[in-house]
Amino acid sequence: EEVARIYGYNKFPKTLPGGRVAETKIPYYFGDRFILKLKNLIVASGYSEAMTLSLISADVLEKFRIQKKSCVKIINPVSIDYEYMRPSLIPSLVLGVKINNTENVQLFEIDKVYPEENYKLATVVKGLTFRQFKGSIDLVLERLGIKNFEIQFETNKAYFHPSKSGTIKIDKENIGEFGELSPLTLNESGIKNPILCFEFDIATLQKHAKT
Repeated sequence: EEVARIYGYNKFPKTLPGGRVAETKIPYYFGDRFILKLKNLIVASGYSEAMTLSLISADVLEKFRIQKKSCVKIINPVSIDYEYMRPSLIPSLVLGVKINNTENVQLFEIDKVYPEENYKLATVVKGLTFRQFKGSIDLVLERLGIKNFEIQFETNKAYFHPSKSGTIKIDKENIGEFGELSPLTLNESGIKNPILCFEFDIATLQKHAKT
């Protein structure tokens, strides 16, 4: 600005901005239209958005039966509470429910998990029946036009209840898991009330969504 003032503003040619539109997407392009649509659906189901840290402790991983060797460990963490990059959004959301004393809590978050850096949608609820909880899952799938899915009542996530959880798939492709948290995980986390949660992969949802 100083150079232009000394040189003289009136000496610059009068030109309009080119206004060219990029032909290819820039690296790490992030289109949020689909995510905003998901947020509106979840909020309409009565959920409140939470924003948790991307870092969790080894203690949390152990309570949720998540193998530490499969997680990204920080070389120089600021605290032992923030040693690992989160492999799932659910543990942090569950801790958010734990510190909330209200009878009914419905939290959701859309963010990255590691090491894949995939975007996930996760919800955690306290004080709802399974029918009410399942209604939000049905709403998301219905409004996205996803119909040809199947539910298998088993999951490889150790923090889910062994007989009250399942996996949603389309053509053998995993959309996500849902169900009640394991009593062992709840007990070790100091939580008395049953917790229901689900976690969906955003890219897979978008891939199979129909406009």
